Amino acid sequence: MKEDGSTINLPMMRRKAKAYLSLTDHYTALCLPYSNQAFVMYVLLPHEGVTTGQLVDSLTPGSFSNMRSMLEQYEVEISIPRFTTIMNIDLTNGLKNLGIRKAFEDAASFPYITTHALKINQVRQAAKIEVDEQGTKTSAATVEYMVASNSEIPVEFHADRPFVYIIQEQTSGTVLFIGEYMGETDIGDNYVYASNTCFIQRNSIW
Repeated sequence: MKEDGSTINLPMMRRKAKAYLSLTDHYTALCLPYSNQAFVMYVLLPHEGVTTGQLVDSLTPGSFSNMRSMLEQYEVEISIPRFTTIMNIDLTNGLKNLGIRKAFEDAASFPYITTHALKINQVRQAAKIEVDEQGTKTSAATVEYMVASNSEIPVEFHADRPFVYIIQEQTSGTVLFIGEYMGETDIGDNYVYASNTCFIQRNSIW
């Protein structure tokens, strides 16, 4: 179901697996660690009546940390749309807002690269994220699902409406990507929402 109440048919991936869940006032979070243990993906499914925009606006470092502290492992019936997200954004203004300005000016100096006059014209970030039955893949890592036993009654996590997903580096806690899956653009058998943003663009406190 879309946020305007209309419905569309989506190709869904379904798995029963051991996974971590956390329940907050605005959303239910599903945690999927990547196989290299360096990164983790969080799928934040808004409660009924909460939009993805409201969810993102409500996120703070404190609330996000609190959500992570409440994660508990369950046997989960996972149902998430199969999708491929491609992100390509211009980071130039974001870097300048962080104080990295001289590198973009005519007076820039890169003595360890060249003695000639050189400046940065533009910085872009590109990434590709895929979610299917085999797990979640980014350009550099893959999520692997742990197979669940049959001894527990599974908890359901059905992402049948727009949701937010976040990729975080484990050691530093740095949030690398945040995306809103809206299920509106059709590419082959996958539905893609390509206009994804970084936290720094949506919420400056991150």
